[in-house]
Amino acid sequence: MHSGGIPWLTLLLLIPLAGAVAMYFVTESTARWIALAATLADLFVALPLWWLFDPQTSQMQFTEHVAWITAPPLDDSLGLDGISLPLV
Repeated sequence: MHSGGIPWLTLLLLIPLAGAVAMYFVTESTARWIALAATLADLFVALPLWWLFDPQTSQMQFTEHVAWITAPPLDDSLGLDGISLPLV
């Protein structure tokens, strides 16, 4: 399924990571607000995946493939199927 060029799955991984890094540099009370903001941002990124997911196909959807290094070939591939969708 075409995701319109938006790297949905990469965003789902990077938002909590960015929130964790930001929480390292602030006080405890501010860290709670950052954690809430990161969680809500992750939720809002994940919601379109539920709406756009096609349960009629058994293929991976919202696939992303990035070649990091050419020699040796190291690639990053992400995809979403019916089993991993509830985990998101």
